[in-house]
Amino acid sequence: MKRLILLAVAALLASGCSNQKKVSDPLLKIGSKTLTKDDHESYKKAMRFYPSALSGYFPENFSEITRMIEVEVLSSKASNMKSKVMNSKDWEWKKRFFPAQMYLIEHLPKTLGFTELELKTHYNQNLEKFRTTVKVDTTGRDSSYVMPFEEVQNKIVDDMFYAKFPPDSAFRARFAQAPDDTITIKNEWIYSIRTRIPEYFMKYYFEKEYGKPFPDSLSEIYGDGKAITPQDFDVILSWIPEGRRKPYMEADGNRELVEWLLKWKLFSKQAEVAGITSEPFFRNVMDWALKICVADTYMETEYSKILPKDFPVDTSMVTFAAYDDAYSATESLSSDDIAVKVNEFQRVRKSIFYDSMMYSLRTNAKVSFLQSDFRDERDQDPVALLRKADSLRDTGAVDQAQSVYQTLSQNFLFCKEGWNALVELAKLQTEKQSYIQAISNYRKYLLLTNDDDKRCNTFFMIGFIYDEHLNKPEKAERNYKWILKNARDCELADDAEFMVLHLDEPMSSVEELRAEALRQGRKIESFDDDVSTSQTDATAAAN
Repeated sequence: MKRLILLAVAALLASGCSNQKKVSDPLLKIGSKTLTKDDHESYKKAMRFYPSALSGYFPENFSEITRMIEVEVLSSKASNMKSKVMNSKDWEWKKRFFPAQMYLIEHLPKTLGFTELELKTHYNQNLEKFRTTVKVDTTGRDSSYVMPFEEVQNKIVDDMFYAKFPPDSAFRARFAQAPDDTITIKNEWIYSIRTRIPEYFMKYYFEKEYGKPFPDSLSEIYGDGKAITPQDFDVILSWIPEGRRKPYMEADGNRELVEWLLKWKLFSKQAEVAGITSEPFFRNVMDWALKICVADTYMETEYSKILPKDFPVDTSMVTFAAYDDAYSATESLSSDDIAVKVNEFQRVRKSIFYDSMMYSLRTNAKVSFLQSDFRDERDQDPVALLRKADSLRDTGAVDQAQSVYQTLSQNFLFCKEGWNALVELAKLQTEKQSYIQAISNYRKYLLLTNDDDKRCNTFFMIGFIYDEHLNKPEKAERNYKWILKNARDCELADDAEFMVLHLDEPMSSVEELRAEALRQGRKIESFDDDVSTSQTDATAAAN
């Protein structure tokens, strides 16, 4: 429930902003449509305020600019769903939630319910109260001026609130012995209100709206035909993750949730009175909130139809990945250890499927970036990227090459260029003594591809790193023995056997193995051959 209650605290909607498209601030184009920094800010606020979790079909940990593009592309593709979303009970409550949260989080603490016009009218009618005197030079002469509204706004708010909403006699009685009871009572009263703003103003606006005090009994505000109906309750309950709903079905949680619905209903009306809902920036935020809702609906209804029911993973390969994480390859792994790794790589494959689909949609939508500081790398051609990375590597620009390989491995694992990048990245990481990262990328290659021709080489390189660089002979042996058991025809099988027989014996480099093989007249398979041209399930489905 914290997300529903405090969702907007971390990111207050900025007031006074404009949604006028600033020609000087374009960020990117999608087809003929230009999105600006204002759009980016509006999208961020809409996403941070968004009261319900996005569909589980969306991968996590994407950058804001990437997710913004996806929302725009998906909502445009699903434009036929817009009217259905707008007529739903869910959207009806989101239209209340956003202005209510802005009113509650930004407006009420600054104004305690007064409008800006009321505050400025009070200021203009009492200018002399806000006059102050200052010394202007070394002669000691004084000068006076009226402090600007911004400097005295808090004092005006406190004075007006205390005059309109004075404390009752019971509250005053608590300070009867105070030396200056008027000032003390006022300060304590204002402080007490600020610590319970939502509850205080809910009760105030309820009485104003319904003409009676806020009731003690929940049945007077919740039920068929009441201020909050069971249908309303069900909508908001659906915003809460299923595993966290149970407390809100019990008495205390039930009342808490109903009262928050009532706050949103009452405060959204006050947001209109305060002029919040007519501000251009807020309207732009709501436009993006609707796009998020439409995109999410598309994922739930259409993407779910093409998503495979499961993503099978080679359990034997997963076992090796689990041993990579284990302290020693001689310890026993539990079924839970294997299950964790299986789930991890199933999530990776699911994310790859999504990336493939989105890459196709983005390419068709023609996404182009206009500023280097606000972009991702998903508009690029993986073939051209791999060619660039290989060229940089061959000319000695290793750091730049590694960066491009990293881009490929993070964004394009649905095609052979992304797979190839994993291997090339692992090679460079080995040269830079980043051995754990190298093993991770080699292992990912084994788990995400079905390239039997390269498995022997990959297992050998992992075993070699464990043996020669990490002093983990038992882990090296496990990888070498995979070759001896599963790839006896591999050109490196004899080398793997040799390495098993000489574990813990130093060897300067794999080149010594190659030299030994050449002396014996054996051919050594190159690891630089292109990976298989077959596509993953994700790419096939996207095409």
